[in-house]
Amino acid sequence: MRIHHQGAVVKVSKKKNISMTEIRLRKTRLEDDIDLLEQSFENRYTRTKKRFLGSFKPVEFIKKRPLQMVGAALIVGLAVSITRRKKSKNDNGSASSGSPAFTGILYDEMKRLAARKAASYMTEWIDQRISSDK
Repeated sequence: MRIHHQGAVVKVSKKKNISMTEIRLRKTRLEDDIDLLEQSFENRYTRTKKRFLGSFKPVEFIKKRPLQMVGAALIVGLAVSITRRKKSKNDNGSASSGSPAFTGILYDEMKRLAARKAASYMTEWIDQRISSDK
């Protein structure tokens, strides 16, 4: 069996001619290579994120306009649910009453989570407003 590592070919036989210190050294080199690759990936990801998003910070945008965002989320949710109902009626001739597909289950769970998050955020926002008025 031959092991190729950065151009070096090492014979590995059943007699284990490689010492443990050599194995540890190779392991350290491989870990260093992995660290360099991870850093490179993180740097490229960060640069790409900055290039596309720039200074856009959605959390701050939502905090500045909470009621408008909740309203927009409700409108989008209603529009999507209406189009899904129409699509399921067109596909089956009537509303689907069988077990929902995986995407339907995933979509419903996402709606439920979004509704909980919106309700939680609105409750916190109202509490903050009430406590600041006192």
